[in-house]
Amino acid sequence: GLLARSLVKLQGLDLGYATEHLSIVQLAIPFAKYAGQERLLTLYDRVIPQIRAVPGVTGLTPILITPFSGANVWAAKFTIEGRGELEDRATPSVSLESVGPEYFRTFEVPILQGRGFTDADREGAPRVAVVSEAVAHRFWGTEDPIGKRIRLSRDTGANGWRTVVGVSGDIHYRELRELTPTVYLPYRQFF
Repeated sequence: GLLARSLVKLQGLDLGYATEHLSIVQLAIPFAKYAGQERLLTLYDRVIPQIRAVPGVTGLTPILITPFSGANVWAAKFTIEGRGELEDRATPSVSLESVGPEYFRTFEVPILQGRGFTDADREGAPRVAVVSEAVAHRFWGTEDPIGKRIRLSRDTGANGWRTVVGVSGDIHYRELRELTPTVYLPYRQFF
């Protein structure tokens, strides 16, 4: 009885994104042939239009992590500009998602403030991020996170800062039962 009740409860859970008519396709890329970010991006530039041309495809976005992969897959800490080192150390890790410009429209995840990504959010452009509502609340409280800057541990140098350009709705993505506080990055800026 407990198992059946739990299953019914989980089936009725609002994941925060569209699940009907959503397919996730994994590509097996021979990394020896496509070593390096430039070659991979060139491959994506060829493959994405071909997939988009398939009849019935209404939205398409690259993603790196599939749903329900676990809470600690591609999680990272980040630094918030203007905060001290002690505050940085106390910052918990959050999930990272590297996605395409159509991600929020394709998954039907609402943008609550600011904007989602565009084709202009690419290599060579100012680095940007979208944070989920849970991240915005956890790290900025009632402050508006739009325009704030964050730096991931792997982002170094003067160009390492990323400007928060949007706040998205929360989703259940890494785990079914728990919300996934997420920092989204354009895949062309974080591959």
